[in-house]
Amino acid sequence: MKAGEIAKAEKWLNEALELKNSLADADKRPNYNYLGELAVLKGDYKAALNYYDQVVELSATDNELLSKELGVALNAIQNLRNNASLSGVEVPIEKYSMIRDRKDKMLEEQIRLIQSKYDQESIEKAELEIARLKESERHKEDLALFEKETFTFQISTLITTFLVVLSCLLIIYIINKHRKDKRALGRYESGLQVMMDEYGAKNVAELQKILSRMAE
Repeated sequence: MKAGEIAKAEKWLNEALELKNSLADADKRPNYNYLGELAVLKGDYKAALNYYDQVVELSATDNELLSKELGVALNAIQNLRNNASLSGVEVPIEKYSMIRDRKDKMLEEQIRLIQSKYDQESIEKAELEIARLKESERHKEDLALFEKETFTFQISTLITTFLVVLSCLLIIYIINKHRKDKRALGRYESGLQVMMDEYGAKNVAELQKILSRMAE
């Protein structure tokens, strides 16, 4: 980037920074990071460290430790330290190491919480699946019981129907037999009456006596 372009970029960033300073909750950290990058391009490493340091100061709260801007600033500061022979800037590494450690610990905690939440969701999903399988098994058992009861009912109905039909047939048989016996008795009585008339017997006993004498 040319010197003129760097100057224009600095002018715009500073104007934007002034505007943000007049606003209560405006995030100034992106401006400081960009100004730090421009300072590095200009070779003003001390100014660059100052800009990045302001980003660190604004990100020191727990709510901001995992912010993107803090990560950018810490990486830039690490680059300044790695190139200390070139930049000639003494970086207070202990201060930034503490911030990075806090950031890393919070990141680990966030990962742990996410993993814990994922594990809990997995457990809940597993429990739901187990409940679904149990419900499915209960449904199968209920269905099997229903089929068994239906089969038993069908067999019972079939047996009852068979017994009813058998009873009807037996009744019909008894009625027919009674009718046959009645007809046979009628024929017997008619024949007996004919014989009594023929032999002049007044009753069966007298007819028997007549027949006995004839047999002698």
